[in-house]
Amino acid sequence: TSRLLCLEAGASEVTPVPWIPAALVFATSTQGHGDLSAWPGANGEDGLAAGDAICRSRASAAHLPSPASFFAWLSTDSIGAGTRMTLAGTPYRRVDGFRIASSAADLLANGADNTLHVDEFGQYASPYRLAFTGTLPDGTPGLANCAGWTSVSAFDEATYGLLYRAYDGTWTDRDEGTCSGTEKRLICFSNREVLFWDGFDLSENTERWSAVVP
Repeated sequence: TSRLLCLEAGASEVTPVPWIPAALVFATSTQGHGDLSAWPGANGEDGLAAGDAICRSRASAAHLPSPASFFAWLSTDSIGAGTRMTLAGTPYRRVDGFRIASSAADLLANGADNTLHVDEFGQYASPYRLAFTGTLPDGTPGLANCAGWTSVSAFDEATYGLLYRAYDGTWTDRDEGTCSGTEKRLICFSNREVLFWDGFDLSENTERWSAVVP
């Protein structure tokens, strides 16, 4: 069976989503295989450190606030991605303003409230809408992680998620796939709440608003 797509006739109005203080989350515009040290932006790191470097590189490229606050939603055998979230009670939003979760606890207990297929530039990720995670819906390590994100062997696997899914755990835990198969993206979360976003400012001083105390 199939669904129908229903559209209302006539011109529509532009209704931008107003920014509400939150921490940012995006899917990387870049993608690759299971050895993260080979990705652009890895900055000579490997494993989890390479994933974090990639997220921070992409955040800097898009002039997002506090690029150094981003980390990759990845787990290893001994470290769960959920433990890398340091904000309590802070909402998470995509860079286009749509809410992902009311808090880290909400995300880990109930799943994402929206899809995560928006990259650091606010573009919709396509066609590669899969993301390496190595992580179960509750933020704990999954069944596989490309040998700590260092392997491209066809004999190693990693848990991956679907960027176009919401309201269940498949955004982070859909299945396991080989580390050398279809290229996948990373999901990047910020550990800093953004009160004001100075995207209208072309100075590229992305720390300015969030670093100022009234």
